[in-house]
Amino acid sequence: SMVPEKIWLTTLFAEQRVLQERGRVEVGGFYRLIEDHIDRIPKISGGSGPGNIGDASTYGLQLAGRFEFLENPKFSTVIKADFTWQQSEVTDPFTGLERPVRNVPERIATLELRQEFFLRRPLDYVLDVSWRSESRLSDYNYREFRSLSRPVANLKAHFEVHDSLLVWLEARALLNRDQTRRREKYSGDPSLGMISRYEQSLVLEERQFTVGLLGYF
Repeated sequence: SMVPEKIWLTTLFAEQRVLQERGRVEVGGFYRLIEDHIDRIPKISGGSGPGNIGDASTYGLQLAGRFEFLENPKFSTVIKADFTWQQSEVTDPFTGLERPVRNVPERIATLELRQEFFLRRPLDYVLDVSWRSESRLSDYNYREFRSLSRPVANLKAHFEVHDSLLVWLEARALLNRDQTRRREKYSGDPSLGMISRYEQSLVLEERQFTVGLLGYF
């Protein structure tokens, strides 16, 4: 029977204040041990299903920064940036070989811009942009590689039109997110690595906008 994963995380980071204490830069490393990792496993009846495949690990380096610009009394700006490089290892239950952990990319970059405007009525918004390098999935008869052609950008904004009424806007996939999926299908025993077919698909996510009203009465 399947049991929950147990994760042990070890980190070591150094922090430096910059820009006259208005900014902070962190650099460090991490090691994550995942006991009883859950992934796809072979089923006696054929095919695959979720189950524990043993221990997995991820480790890497991280660089992060946060910068605040508050000099102007009419608006404030906060910028956050983060870059992670990591490696991961797990034993594939179908081939018996080492491979990366499912859906764990080698590189992740994020950027967040937050601004507040102290006008007659408050206005604030948050723009976040993220990018992930190629990630991998494996199953009993295929392995799949997923990659983004452009960063993912989302926006959230709030505007107070009255003391008790707030207008909010949420915009997703501002850059029209698209993801390429490449699948290599095995022929027979996956441990032999004999590929019979290559497949490729493009998954599109168009811009989405949501507007709402929030009232306090």
